[in-house]
Amino acid sequence: LNLSFNQIESMRDISVCLGNVSTLLLNFNALTGAEGLERVYSLQTLDLSDNCIDTLDGITLLQRLPLLTSLRCKGNPVAMRPDYRVAVLGAFQLKRGDAGEPLVLDGTVPDVKEQFL
Repeated sequence: LNLSFNQIESMRDISVCLGNVSTLLLNFNALTGAEGLERVYSLQTLDLSDNCIDTLDGITLLQRLPLLTSLRCKGNPVAMRPDYRVAVLGAFQLKRGDAGEPLVLDGTVPDVKEQFL
C-alpha cells in the first residue's frame, strides 16, 4: 500500500482500518513517530523514510512486529544520530533472539558486528 507524499502526521489508529498489509510505504509524509503501526502485525516491509521522526522510541516500538524484515527510516532526524543503527538493530535483536531473521535497515543488511551487538 503506497501512502507516500500525503502529508500524513499520525498513524495512531491505523490498525483499526488497515487489513493484512505486508508492505506499507509512508515515505515523504509528516510522521513524528510510528505509533499505531506496531499493531499492524502483517507488516513485512515498512518505509518511513523522509518524515519527521526524531526519537529512537518512535522507531524501536516496531520491534513488536513479528514479520517485519525490512525497515527504512533514512531522511528522518533520528537517523542522523551516531548510535541510530546500533540502537534500532539492537532493539530488534533483543526481541527476536538468535533464531530471528535480521532486520534489513535502510536497505542494508546488518554487518557481522551489528548482528552480534
